[in-house]
Amino acid sequence: MPRATTLVLLALGLASLPNAADAQSGSRYQPRPTYQPRPTYRPRPTTPRNVTPRPRPGSTTRNRPAPTVSTPRLGLEGYCPVAVTKDGTWVRGSSRHESEHDGVVYRFPNAAAKAAFDANPDRFLPAFNGDSLVTFAETGRRQPGQIRFSARSRATGRVFLFASAREKARFVADPGRFTRDRNASPRPSEKPE
Repeated sequence: MPRATTLVLLALGLASLPNAADAQSGSRYQPRPTYQPRPTYRPRPTTPRNVTPRPRPGSTTRNRPAPTVSTPRLGLEGYCPVAVTKDGTWVRGSSRHESEHDGVVYRFPNAAAKAAFDANPDRFLPAFNGDSLVTFAETGRRQPGQIRFSARSRATGRVFLFASAREKARFVADPGRFTRDRNASPRPSEKPE
C-alpha cells in the first residue's frame, strides 16, 4: 500500500481499506480501537462567573471596597532612639510606650524616654529618617538602613543606618562626603542585644 494512502487511513482512524468480502457481508468500516473522537469546541463565556460588574458612573452601591490603610513603619526595628543617642546602648522598646513621627513608630522602654523624645524628636531621630545616606548619594533612591550596620556620631550622638557593611565602611572612611557635618566622625555603635 502506498505511503500516502496509509497516512490518509491513519488520519481517518481506519485500519485498512474495505475489500470485496466486507462489501458482500455489509459490514461498515470499523475505526481502530485506539481512536477517540475529538471533543467539540465550546467557547468560554466572555465574563468570568465570579466577577461582579463595575457600577456605572453616578450610581451608588452598597458593596464598596474598604479603603487601604497603610501601617506605619517601625523605627530602629523597635529599639529606643533616646537610649542609642544619649548612651550609645541598644535597649528594646515596649509597645506600651510608642510615639509616631513622620509615619514611623518609635518604641521606648519607659515613659521618661518617651517624654524626652516627644519634647524634641529631631534630636533623637536617626539621620535621614533611618534610610541609608550612601545609597541615596550614589543612586538617588531611598533604602531603609539596618541597625546591624549602624554608626553613631561622636559629636552629636546621632545614629546613621546603612543598608550593608560595605556602605557603612565607605561612610566611616569619609563622612564629610555624605553629610554636611564635617565633625560627624562616626564611631561604630555596639550591636543590639
